[in-house]
Amino acid sequence: MLDERPRQLPAALGNRLLASVWTVSAVALAFAGATLAWGSYADYQETIEQEYRFLEAHARIADGQLAGLLRDVRQLLRQIADERPRLTAQQLREYPATLAARNREIPEIQTLAIVDASGRVEMAANPALVGFDGSQRDYYTAHRGTPQNPDLHVSRPYKSTYGDYSVGFSLAMRDERQRLLGAVIAGIHYSYFESVMKDIQPAQPRSVAAIVNRDGDILFRLPQPEKYVGANVAGGAQFQAYLRSGARQSRSIGISQTDGIERIYVYRAIGNTPLSVIMSRPLDDVLAAWRRQLALRAGMFLLAAVVTLRLAWIAHRRQKEVLASREFSYQLMETANAMMVGVDAAGRVIVVNKAAEHICGYRRDELLARDWFETVMPRQRYPEAWAGFCRMPEAGGDVAR
Repeated sequence: MLDERPRQLPAALGNRLLASVWTVSAVALAFAGATLAWGSYADYQETIEQEYRFLEAHARIADGQLAGLLRDVRQLLRQIADERPRLTAQQLREYPATLAARNREIPEIQTLAIVDASGRVEMAANPALVGFDGSQRDYYTAHRGTPQNPDLHVSRPYKSTYGDYSVGFSLAMRDERQRLLGAVIAGIHYSYFESVMKDIQPAQPRSVAAIVNRDGDILFRLPQPEKYVGANVAGGAQFQAYLRSGARQSRSIGISQTDGIERIYVYRAIGNTPLSVIMSRPLDDVLAAWRRQLALRAGMFLLAAVVTLRLAWIAHRRQKEVLASREFSYQLMETANAMMVGVDAAGRVIVVNKAAEHICGYRRDELLARDWFETVMPRQRYPEAWAGFCRMPEAGGDVAR
């Protein structure tokens, strides 16, 4: 009898075994890649979220610092707008002194004036401004149409009579029929905004903090205020989305109209005013650390992929060699002129060649899995063979022969 040997593997099964080596490797790499991609995406989302929270914190500080002043300015303008139509002739002559006193109460106000229905200054805290024609300034023209809501208008920066930039805060005066009687204007020097914004601008390079009015005019911007004061961002998709949202605060990512850099933005309305603060940072800067981490992970994954594929190739080659060896052994046994039979420890047939079929008179399918000794070599007729077979385990030899 023949030593125990591997059975013949059908060609399709052998191919499946060879393919399984690559399949397992591919599944392992796909799982690792999916895990890496999901982890990187989660880190990306967290990075963006952290930056939004950071910018929102700065925007809230700006809101808190500016809202108080703007509230005081609005209350002052409303008080003057309510008083002016009711003044007597005597009070009108004395009212410039009242304006000057009230101007001093809020030192941030550079000029305080009242313009008539034609847009000409009729009285001011600074008498030198009386008679100035402001009919073409938007702090006046903004009130000529339908009353605004909120009624406080903030102009775009303009060159004042002092030769520097100011921002006009104006409130319309109207009669019972809502006809325009004039407007009250408080001019605030744009440098006031610098005193607030320099404390809340994010310290990271290329970060931007800006204040804009409802029309998108930049009243102040850090850095480079002189370069951007008066520029308009109303055409930007991010600003338009913020206006359409109607929310007090919004987030967005997009290309900046002022410097062409893709930025992450936070917009926040300042109190109950037509002003908003914009905080932004370049998206590349925000994602720099995340991209370094992604590159490191990708490198580790590439290294793991190379090692895995190398091991898979080695396993494939060895499996192929084993299959080829088994096939050769099977062919050798099949072409042998001697009967060759392999049995397991219980004596059941597991391998049989063609010569055995001819000698025994049994077909291969009749012998496989049957007890060889009960079928071909009964105990009564071949006791010596049975005795030898039974002694094999005791001698420590192979069972199947």
